[in-house]
Amino acid sequence: MEAYDIVELMELHAKATNKWCMYLHINIENKTSLETEDKINKTMPYLKNFYPHPLTIPTKIVLTFDTEKEMEECFNLTTEDNNTVKYNIYALTCSNTGELLNENT
Repeated sequence: MEAYDIVELMELHAKATNKWCMYLHINIENKTSLETEDKINKTMPYLKNFYPHPLTIPTKIVLTFDTEKEMEECFNLTTEDNNTVKYNIYALTCSNTGELLNENT
């Protein structure tokens, strides 16, 4: 038997698929308010492709990307203007070889 946390699984997935990845931990209360929906749409607009309404966004997500540039664009959009601190979002990126890269701390 083996046990993995979500970050370890992201590293393994990135290496196995040769994809760039980003882990998000979103801790936003009251996802149903219009103010919260605006925050999510501003900070993570790329999630609308997968989750049309903020209420359906899980608190922990791993996104995969074909290119490093695409991953970095989403990471930068999420972390710009200190959004992750304001909105309580943790972001961590991973290379296509399974190496952890950037995180907002």
